Amino acid sequence: MSYPGKNREGREKKPRLREEKALALKIIGGCVAAFVVLLALNQIDFDAIYRKLFTPKPLSEAVGEPPVSFAVADYSENIFEDPEYLAQIRDIRYTEGAQSTIITDGNFSQYGVGVELLHRYLEAVINGDAEALPGFFTEDYKKNNKLPKKFTMQKIYEPEIELYSKNIINEGKPNQMTRYEYIMRYRIMDNNGTFRSDVGSDVAVPEIYEIIEYESTGEVLINSITKIRRVQ
Repeated sequence: MSYPGKNREGREKKPRLREEKALALKIIGGCVAAFVVLLALNQIDFDAIYRKLFTPKPLSEAVGEPPVSFAVADYSENIFEDPEYLAQIRDIRYTEGAQSTIITDGNFSQYGVGVELLHRYLEAVINGDAEALPGFFTEDYKKNNKLPKKFTMQKIYEPEIELYSKNIINEGKPNQMTRYEYIMRYRIMDNNGTFRSDVGSDVAVPEIYEIIEYESTGEVLINSITKIRRVQ
Protein backbone atom coordinates (compact mmCIF):
# COMPACT_ATOMS: atom_id res chain seq x y z
CA MET A 1 0.00 0.00 0.00
CA SER A 2 1.32 3.52 -0.82
CA TYR A 3 0.75 6.61 1.19
CA PRO A 4 0.81 10.21 -0.01
CA GLY A 5 4.23 11.79 0.38
CA LYS A 6 6.06 8.46 0.65
CA ASN A 7 7.89 6.27 -1.88
CA ARG A 8 7.63 2.55 -2.32
CA GLU A 9 9.82 1.87 0.69
CA GLY A 10 7.70 4.13 2.77
CA ARG A 11 10.35 6.92 3.13
CA GLU A 12 9.38 10.55 2.90
CA LYS A 13 10.41 12.54 -0.24
CA LYS A 14 11.20 15.83 1.55
CA PRO A 15 14.73 14.89 2.76
CA ARG A 16 15.75 14.06 -0.79
CA LEU A 17 14.54 17.44 -1.98
CA ARG A 18 16.55 19.10 0.78
CA GLU A 19 19.68 17.22 -0.33
CA GLU A 20 19.20 18.33 -3.92
CA LYS A 21 18.73 21.95 -2.86
CA ALA A 22 21.82 21.79 -0.65
CA LEU A 23 23.86 20.37 -3.53
CA ALA A 24 22.62 23.13 -5.83
CA LEU A 25 23.56 25.74 -3.27
CA LYS A 26 27.03 24.23 -2.96
CA ILE A 27 27.51 24.33 -6.72
CA ILE A 28 26.35 27.94 -6.87
CA GLY A 29 28.61 28.82 -3.95
CA GLY A 30 31.55 27.16 -5.67
CA CYS A 31 30.89 29.09 -8.88
CA VAL A 32 30.70 32.36 -6.96
CA ALA A 33 33.96 31.57 -5.13
CA ALA A 34 35.68 30.68 -8.42
CA PHE A 35 34.43 33.94 -9.94
CA VAL A 36 35.79 35.92 -6.99
CA VAL A 37 39.17 34.17 -7.28
CA LEU A 38 39.33 34.86 -11.04
CA LEU A 39 38.40 38.48 -10.42
CA ALA A 40 41.19 38.79 -7.83
CA LEU A 41 43.72 37.12 -10.11
CA ASN A 42 42.78 39.54 -12.87
CA GLN A 43 43.93 42.42 -10.65
CA ILE A 44 47.42 40.94 -10.11
CA ASP A 45 50.27 42.19 -12.32
CA PHE A 46 51.91 38.87 -13.13
CA ASP A 47 54.45 40.59 -15.44
CA ALA A 48 55.69 42.67 -12.52
CA ILE A 49 55.96 39.58 -10.31
CA TYR A 50 57.87 37.73 -13.04
CA ARG A 51 60.28 40.62 -13.51
CA LYS A 52 60.89 40.83 -9.78
CA LEU A 53 61.57 37.10 -9.48
CA PHE A 54 63.65 36.53 -12.59
CA THR A 55 65.36 39.82 -13.47
CA PRO A 56 69.11 39.51 -12.66
CA LYS A 57 70.21 41.71 -9.79
CA PRO A 58 73.07 44.23 -10.10
CA LEU A 59 76.45 42.67 -9.45
CA SER A 60 77.01 44.33 -6.07
CA GLU A 61 73.58 43.21 -4.86
CA ALA A 62 73.84 39.73 -6.38
CA VAL A 63 77.06 38.86 -4.57
CA GLY A 64 76.02 40.54 -1.34
CA GLU A 65 78.55 43.36 -1.52
CA PRO A 66 77.86 46.37 0.72
CA PRO A 67 77.21 49.72 -0.99
CA VAL A 68 80.31 51.76 -1.81
CA SER A 69 81.06 54.61 0.58
CA PHE A 70 83.32 57.50 -0.39
CA ALA A 71 85.59 59.97 1.34
CA VAL A 72 84.65 63.65 1.31
CA ALA A 73 85.83 65.35 -1.89
CA ASP A 74 88.31 68.18 -1.33
CA TYR A 75 89.22 69.93 -4.59
CA SER A 76 91.81 72.10 -2.86
CA GLU A 77 93.80 69.18 -1.43
CA ASN A 78 97.34 68.63 -2.67
CA ILE A 79 97.82 64.88 -2.33
CA PHE A 80 101.61 65.25 -2.53
CA GLU A 81 101.50 66.88 0.89
CA ASP A 82 99.96 63.76 2.43
CA PRO A 83 102.82 61.74 4.01
CA GLU A 84 100.64 58.64 4.31
CA TYR A 85 100.03 58.65 0.56
CA LEU A 86 103.66 59.38 -0.27
CA ALA A 87 104.65 56.34 1.78
CA GLN A 88 102.72 54.02 -0.56
CA ILE A 89 104.18 52.16 -3.55
CA ARG A 90 103.55 54.48 -6.49
CA ASP A 91 105.93 53.08 -9.13
CA ILE A 92 104.36 51.05 -11.93
CA ARG A 93 104.93 47.30 -11.99
CA TYR A 94 104.99 46.10 -15.60
CA THR A 95 104.57 42.43 -16.53
CA GLU A 96 105.12 40.86 -19.94
CA GLY A 97 104.99 37.09 -20.00
CA ALA A 98 107.08 35.66 -17.19
CA GLN A 99 109.07 38.87 -16.71
CA SER A 100 107.93 41.50 -14.22
CA THR A 101 109.65 44.84 -13.59
CA ILE A 102 109.04 47.82 -11.32
CA ILE A 103 109.76 50.88 -13.45
CA THR A 104 111.67 53.33 -11.29
CA ASP A 105 113.79 55.18 -13.86
CA GLY A 106 110.92 56.82 -15.75
CA ASN A 107 111.92 55.15 -19.03
CA PHE A 108 108.42 53.95 -19.96
CA SER A 109 109.00 54.08 -23.71
CA GLN A 110 111.40 51.17 -23.27
CA TYR A 111 108.39 48.95 -22.58
CA GLY A 112 106.34 50.05 -25.57
CA VAL A 113 104.03 52.84 -26.69
CA GLY A 114 101.09 51.32 -24.82
CA VAL A 115 102.84 51.41 -21.46
CA GLU A 116 104.02 54.95 -22.12
CA LEU A 117 100.44 56.02 -22.88
CA LEU A 118 99.02 54.36 -19.76
CA HIS A 119 101.68 56.02 -17.61
CA ARG A 120 100.75 59.46 -18.95
CA TYR A 121 97.07 58.62 -18.45
CA LEU A 122 97.64 57.68 -14.80
CA GLU A 123 99.67 60.86 -14.26
CA ALA A 124 96.76 62.95 -15.57
CA VAL A 125 94.33 61.15 -13.26
CA ILE A 126 96.64 61.47 -10.23
CA ASN A 127 96.97 65.22 -10.86
CA GLY A 128 93.22 65.68 -11.31
CA ASP A 129 93.70 66.91 -14.89
CA ALA A 130 90.23 66.30 -16.36
CA GLU A 131 90.97 68.54 -19.35
CA ALA A 132 93.72 66.18 -20.51
CA LEU A 133 91.55 63.03 -20.53
CA PRO A 134 89.90 63.43 -23.97
CA GLY A 135 93.33 63.39 -25.61
CA PHE A 136 93.91 59.81 -24.44
CA PHE A 137 90.87 58.27 -26.17
CA THR A 138 89.65 57.47 -29.67
CA GLU A 139 86.63 59.28 -31.10
CA ASP A 140 84.64 56.03 -30.91
CA TYR A 141 85.30 55.78 -27.18
CA LYS A 142 84.27 59.38 -26.56
CA LYS A 143 81.04 58.90 -28.52
CA ASN A 144 80.01 55.93 -26.43
CA ASN A 145 81.37 56.89 -23.00
CA LYS A 146 81.08 59.94 -20.78
CA LEU A 147 84.38 61.26 -19.45
CA PRO A 148 84.36 63.09 -16.11
CA LYS A 149 84.57 66.86 -16.57
CA LYS A 150 85.97 67.47 -13.11
CA PHE A 151 87.58 65.37 -10.40
CA THR A 152 90.01 65.85 -7.53
CA MET A 153 93.61 64.67 -7.44
CA GLN A 154 93.56 60.89 -7.07
CA LYS A 155 95.75 59.04 -4.54
CA ILE A 156 96.55 56.16 -6.89
CA TYR A 157 99.03 53.60 -5.60
CA GLU A 158 100.27 50.10 -6.40
CA PRO A 159 99.66 50.50 -10.16
CA GLU A 160 100.23 47.35 -12.22
CA ILE A 161 100.20 46.94 -15.99
CA GLU A 162 100.34 43.58 -17.74
CA LEU A 163 100.52 42.97 -21.50
CA TYR A 164 97.58 40.70 -22.35
CA SER A 165 97.67 40.56 -26.16
CA LYS A 166 99.08 42.23 -29.25
CA ASN A 167 98.06 41.83 -32.89
CA ILE A 168 98.31 43.70 -36.20
CA ILE A 169 95.13 44.75 -38.02
CA ASN A 170 95.01 45.38 -41.81
CA GLU A 171 98.63 44.30 -42.14
CA GLY A 172 100.38 45.71 -45.18
CA LYS A 173 97.57 48.19 -45.95
CA PRO A 174 97.63 51.98 -45.62
CA ASN A 175 95.31 51.78 -42.60
CA GLN A 176 97.45 49.23 -40.75
CA MET A 177 97.25 49.47 -36.98
CA THR A 178 98.51 47.57 -33.98
CA ARG A 179 96.02 46.56 -31.29
CA TYR A 180 97.25 46.07 -27.72
CA GLU A 181 95.38 44.82 -24.70
CA TYR A 182 96.74 45.57 -21.23
CA ILE A 183 95.36 44.53 -17.87
CA MET A 184 95.75 47.43 -15.50
CA ARG A 185 94.87 47.60 -11.82
CA TYR A 186 95.51 50.16 -9.12
CA ARG A 187 94.17 51.26 -5.73
CA ILE A 188 92.88 54.68 -4.71
CA MET A 189 93.48 55.83 -1.15
CA ASP A 190 90.58 57.84 0.31
CA ASN A 191 88.57 57.43 -2.88
CA ASN A 192 85.95 60.18 -3.04
CA GLY A 193 84.15 58.87 -6.13
CA THR A 194 84.80 61.92 -8.31
CA PHE A 195 86.84 59.86 -10.77
CA ARG A 196 85.95 56.23 -9.97
CA SER A 197 82.49 55.74 -8.50
CA ASP A 198 82.46 51.98 -9.06
CA VAL A 199 85.03 51.05 -6.39
CA GLY A 200 85.69 51.99 -2.80
CA SER A 201 88.94 53.07 -1.20
CA ASP A 202 91.95 50.74 -1.47
CA VAL A 203 90.12 48.28 -3.75
CA ALA A 204 91.84 47.13 -6.96
CA VAL A 205 89.46 46.17 -9.78
CA PRO A 206 91.43 45.00 -12.84
CA GLU A 207 90.46 46.48 -16.20
CA ILE A 208 91.41 45.59 -19.77
CA TYR A 209 92.58 48.63 -21.76
CA GLU A 210 92.39 48.22 -25.51
CA ILE A 211 94.96 50.51 -27.13
CA ILE A 212 95.26 51.24 -30.84
CA GLU A 213 98.48 52.40 -32.48
CA TYR A 214 97.75 53.97 -35.90
CA GLU A 215 100.68 53.36 -38.22
CA SER A 216 99.70 56.15 -40.65
CA THR A 217 99.55 58.93 -38.06
CA GLY A 218 101.61 57.55 -35.18
CA GLU A 219 98.71 58.17 -32.77
CA VAL A 220 98.34 55.84 -29.80
CA LEU A 221 94.91 55.98 -28.13
CA ILE A 222 92.69 54.06 -25.72
CA ASN A 223 89.76 52.52 -27.60
CA SER A 224 87.96 50.68 -24.78
CA ILE A 225 88.09 49.89 -21.07
CA THR A 226 86.51 46.67 -19.82
CA LYS A 227 86.21 45.77 -16.15
CA ILE A 228 87.11 42.26 -15.07
CA ARG A 229 84.70 40.88 -12.46
CA ARG A 230 85.35 37.94 -10.19
CA VAL A 231 82.93 35.04 -10.61
CA GLN A 232 81.42 34.22 -7.24
